[in-house]
Amino acid sequence: MEPLQAESAPPPTPIADSNGSVPKQHGDLEPRGGVNDEDVVFWTKHTLHVLSALLRNSGAYTQDQQASHLDFFRDVIIPNLGPRPTQPNHKYELVTHNGSPVEFSLNFSGASEHPAVRFSYEPKGSADHVSKPLGAYMGWSEQLRAEFGPSAEDRRILATALPHLPQIPEQLLAVDFKTDGRRAMKSYIGPGIKQMTTGIDPNRASIDAIKRLEPGGEGFGPALDLFEEYRATCANPPTITMLGVDCIEPLAGARIKIYTRTESSASDSIRDQVTLGGRRSDETTTHGVRILRDIWSLLLNEKDDGNMDDSWAKPERNSPSMHSGLMISWELQLGKQVPEPKVYVPLWQFCDSNRQITANLEEVFKKWGWSWGTDHKYSAAVQDAL
Repeated sequence: MEPLQAESAPPPTPIADSNGSVPKQHGDLEPRGGVNDEDVVFWTKHTLHVLSALLRNSGAYTQDQQASHLDFFRDVIIPNLGPRPTQPNHKYELVTHNGSPVEFSLNFSGASEHPAVRFSYEPKGSADHVSKPLGAYMGWSEQLRAEFGPSAEDRRILATALPHLPQIPEQLLAVDFKTDGRRAMKSYIGPGIKQMTTGIDPNRASIDAIKRLEPGGEGFGPALDLFEEYRATCANPPTITMLGVDCIEPLAGARIKIYTRTESSASDSIRDQVTLGGRRSDETTTHGVRILRDIWSLLLNEKDDGNMDDSWAKPERNSPSMHSGLMISWELQLGKQVPEPKVYVPLWQFCDSNRQITANLEEVFKKWGWSWGTDHKYSAAVQDAL
């Protein structure tokens, strides 16, 4: 989720960490002493308090861990967010639908009451500024960057022949703040620029690029074959838009995620995709489909009366746009024969206000018995991040 612009919520209460201490508040979230770079000052003002609030309200981090993560973001990430928007015709980023180059999120899981905080952003230039401090493995990421990164000619075409397009990301990076204090990095690279400038088939090019990865690419063959077998049966096969890579050694369990976009929000269509047209029928998948169906009306901001037509696709509020459609990721891991799906729903496309988004998510959390659905806990955390 993006930090939501909640229109009303109870006043937030600082959440104590595991030692019973209340972490520091927003007042000291300033650039390093002596820094007068206007871009750094701008991004510090508009991002650091958001991260601080999420770390605090998550309840997963000690005060020392929060301070360490904030220092990391301030010193490593903010100087690499690029220039601040200064002109009305500023080319906005595609990382988020509101044009920000950075997106924060909470990763909720039934395994823990406390969500992990993470963020993604588009770096300006090399990934070295973050990969080296984290000791990240960049082998697979660099191979995909060599496949799909834009050449000088690609950039010329984008600037001259396609000047109306928003700023197309060349690469996205993400950092997860693990609840044990570690930081983990991921890299995202897509075939979109090459598709626009050279006409490549993004699906064929992406699958072939994964199979060529060294080391281990051939090990993804069975899962990719199953994915391609499913796509061949679809009247409107999902289109690959992005590849995500864990920046750890391949044999240490690194995952690759294939991100696809689908235009239909119909429950039937989503069920068909997450089951690979019935090819995934294990209990975990079946249980996941039941859960998804149970909350689907809330995600689409429709009345939860049990009578919603599973073949009905709700129109989006902002369509067509570069952010149209739902996204599904297909997780690949060496040794696993079947890709594992996840569904990403752009709630802002179906809700009239951010207050409605937070209310619907709190209803989802209530269904699952999570405390984040009670006493406006989630909406208060969102309000605190504004």
